Amino acid sequence: MPSGCVNEYNFAMPTLLPQPYLSRLRQLLAAHAPDAEVWAYGSRVKGSANDTSDLDLVLRDPEDPTRPQKNLPRLTSEIADSTIPILVDVLDWARLPKGFRDEIRKAYVVISPTSHEAELIHGP
Repeated sequence: MPSGCVNEYNFAMPTLLPQPYLSRLRQLLAAHAPDAEVWAYGSRVKGSANDTSDLDLVLRDPEDPTRPQKNLPRLTSEIADSTIPILVDVLDWARLPKGFRDEIRKAYVVISPTSHEAELIHGP
């Protein structure tokens, strides 16, 4: 497991989204970014979120992280039009400054493709 990847053993369990919304988000990711690895990061992963906090996501090409994501505008539009009850901010790893990528690497959860850590995420 990568050093910054959050799990139940080394960090407080994050609450990203209640399960039905997390499932819907994964459906949208599979439809619009099927080849991307998707990391959640920020306050919802670190355990410092409040009820109005957004969900921060970054999409990466697992084979070439420098390759930009092509369907980001469509994906963000579909998420905004969905029933997901919070703002979801989606960024492209390839377009982020190195310093920001380094911060994300400190604490993140892989939510797509589905991983063991993501299965442990649950809502209230």
